[in-house]
Amino acid sequence: MNIDKKRNTCLQELTAFLHLKPQQWTEIINYKEKLLLSNEKPIESPLIRKEIAESWIRSRKKGVLPDISLLDNILKPSEFSKIQRDNKLLLQTTEPIFNEALACLNSKLRFSVGLIDKNGILLSNYNAQIEQLTYPGVNMSEELVGTAAHSLCAKLGKPVCTIGPETYNKILQQGKLVISLPIFDTNGNITAVIALAYYRDFKQTLEEEELFTWLIAWQFSIAQKIEDALTLAQHKFQINIDNSILHTTFSMIDEGVIFLDCNGQINNISRGGEQFLGMTSAKAKGKYYSDLFGELPQISGILQGKSPVPDIAATVSNRHGNKACKLKVKPLKINNKDIVGAIIRITELNKTTFESDKSKFPAKFTFDDIMGNSPELLRAKQLAKKVAIRDVGVLLIGETGSGKELFAQAIHNESHPHKPFVAINCAAIPKSLIESELLGYDGGSFTGAERKGRTGKIEMSNGGTLFLDEIGDMPLESQPTLLRVLEDKQVMRVGGNKYIPVDFRLIAATNKNLYEMVLKKEFREDLYFRLATFKILLPPLQGRDSDIIALTQFFIEQECRKLNVPKLHLEAAALRILVHYQWPGNIRQLKNVITHAVNMSENEMIQICDLPNEIIDNPSSFGPSGVIKPIRELEKQSILDAMILTNNDLYQAAAMLGMSKSTLYRRLKEYQFPFKDTI
Repeated sequence: MNIDKKRNTCLQELTAFLHLKPQQWTEIINYKEKLLLSNEKPIESPLIRKEIAESWIRSRKKGVLPDISLLDNILKPSEFSKIQRDNKLLLQTTEPIFNEALACLNSKLRFSVGLIDKNGILLSNYNAQIEQLTYPGVNMSEELVGTAAHSLCAKLGKPVCTIGPETYNKILQQGKLVISLPIFDTNGNITAVIALAYYRDFKQTLEEEELFTWLIAWQFSIAQKIEDALTLAQHKFQINIDNSILHTTFSMIDEGVIFLDCNGQINNISRGGEQFLGMTSAKAKGKYYSDLFGELPQISGILQGKSPVPDIAATVSNRHGNKACKLKVKPLKINNKDIVGAIIRITELNKTTFESDKSKFPAKFTFDDIMGNSPELLRAKQLAKKVAIRDVGVLLIGETGSGKELFAQAIHNESHPHKPFVAINCAAIPKSLIESELLGYDGGSFTGAERKGRTGKIEMSNGGTLFLDEIGDMPLESQPTLLRVLEDKQVMRVGGNKYIPVDFRLIAATNKNLYEMVLKKEFREDLYFRLATFKILLPPLQGRDSDIIALTQFFIEQECRKLNVPKLHLEAAALRILVHYQWPGNIRQLKNVITHAVNMSENEMIQICDLPNEIIDNPSSFGPSGVIKPIRELEKQSILDAMILTNNDLYQAAAMLGMSKSTLYRRLKEYQFPFKDTI
């Protein structure tokens, strides 16, 4: 059967109701009442379609009540928010199509068009004629409301038309005619249903038959447009995801890796490559490899299809001078045939051991990198700057993710910027190995030891800073060893027979109450007082509203640069949720949340649905319960947030707040906000 015949057959099935007599409508009602009252099954009646009868029987067996209110089945906001997130691409795709298509229909026809997901959840309803269907989020699955055109359409995978008495629920029966068409995704699975409901009594005229035939054809056209748009949107979305994965993967590689296209131009550089070359991936993109290493015939040959060669010696120049390096080049092929580029792995020739590279890293952050203007944070920075210039120990106290290592690096860079900064997490090392990690060991000291031995972290930090994170998790039996080193300024490796002089600054950090641990005999008192000469309390993120806003803006810009996408804006409602959230993971958690939101956003605005579930579903995210602020105060705070978030850009702030620029200008004058008058 060809396509035209299929469409004609489908059209005949959908318009068969036009030939029903009024008394036949009454018979359908009677059959349904007999089923409900006495369980008399209507399977044998030629008037009752088989799929309708079977759905009636299923609905009765499941105890569905015909007179149930649809509002009894409405989802909770958090539940519907998840449904919206799951169907985000569908909603974004269908909205402009519906808006354009419905403009050509006369609303006086008394019709409505609903978009329902495959599970029966009402996602949107245009020109609603029933008040209970003006609320998206109503669950209209067969299990809750019984027989309906949309649920049969999703179940059978084909267009379905029902008339009033065939519908199980009395409220939905107000639709004298409902035509439902399935929407398929690119894999051929049903993703949603379009349901067109007509609410006028039938006149059974020729004009009415022409109208219904046109409406069905119109609905088929809309369904096709949506499927085509979904295919295109999903293709673009997958490309964005692939690009995002590629960029993110490259940004996480610590080794020096460069990706070239088939012309020898740089397409991307790993994080390690950025550090080695002294330039960002964005700045290097588009340059030819020869701009970095000079013309190398071996690389050109690989891009032209010649066999890969052994390691290539090269010299690269950056702001730190010339570096000798070796390059390992491999071609990138499609279908193991066509060369589309090459991967270059860079290794510095004068680099020592892998252990040294991983453990003795430079401190990158300074006090300028510590963002925020809250009084608590400014006090912590002021104290840290004071003690930084004094060669004394520091104990940083703060919750997980509050920036303890950031402060440690800033203190180090204030006093010893060109010296080693060695960090060790005491909670991440087994008790049996922590002394060998700190002191190092001579070859053959114990089973499994490296033949040549290993330099300890304390020895590596000589002349610089040793940062002991999570010091509260250091085993009690290992603490005397650290105390002895601090007092004697010398170490003896495990299995060694001589002392090695060391001179380093110790910065420790903890999220525990060390003094309370001292009282419980869980931490040595003498080590505590040695560490706690200067204690710096790092404030938690919760309650630092202005810092949350500033950090949010910074992380959005940072992530957008990393993904090489235009800067995104943040919806005011989403910002409000971030400000009120409790942030148990502090700044680290905020950064992860923004990374998630930027990658999930499909347009220029980050919305609530782009935030992770744990943020949206947390009651504290919506402000303190039981406290109702005046509308004027809420508006004032929203305007302040918007102006901070947009760097006092009136146009962007007005768009974010949903008000005109002139209205925003008047409010700023009225609330006496300091801003540059550009009007």
